[in-house]
Amino acid sequence: ADKAEWIVQKLTELGVSDFELLNMTRCVVKGNEKDGLKKQERLNRIAREAVKQCRRGTVPVVGTPMSLKQAAKKMSACDLLLVPWEEAEGLTLAKAYEAYPDAKNIGIVIGPEGGISPEEIEVMKGYGAKPVTLGPRILRAETAAIASAAMVMTLWGDCK
Repeated sequence: ADKAEWIVQKLTELGVSDFELLNMTRCVVKGNEKDGLKKQERLNRIAREAVKQCRRGTVPVVGTPMSLKQAAKKMSACDLLLVPWEEAEGLTLAKAYEAYPDAKNIGIVIGPEGGISPEEIEVMKGYGAKPVTLGPRILRAETAAIASAAMVMTLWGDCK
């Protein structure tokens, strides 16, 4: 819970507009619907507090926990959907920018501590997701989230 709260706080400060909570195969923390809704409520409160701290004009929305397929379908509406993945090869964020420089609505899927399974990558690719590498190191989920958002904003600017 502390990690999710920290991620929402920091990404709100960076300018992320929406958060979707995903139930993935390798999630360490599993919860029921009631726990998920309580967590969502808490994360929305943290986002509101972070907006005040950084003097941002809009509050990001933390969505209801959903399955990977539900989320991938929803995120397929993005101009570009990036999935930092430790097994991705070749496509870096810089190369993604070269291929999609005009993308405005960019989604980033960050996997759980246990990583994203190859089957989950295939599901997301079916909805247009692009697996990308963040380099040779294996990053913690919270580090990958902050680094990815900061790099996307550096390359594409302050996107939607």
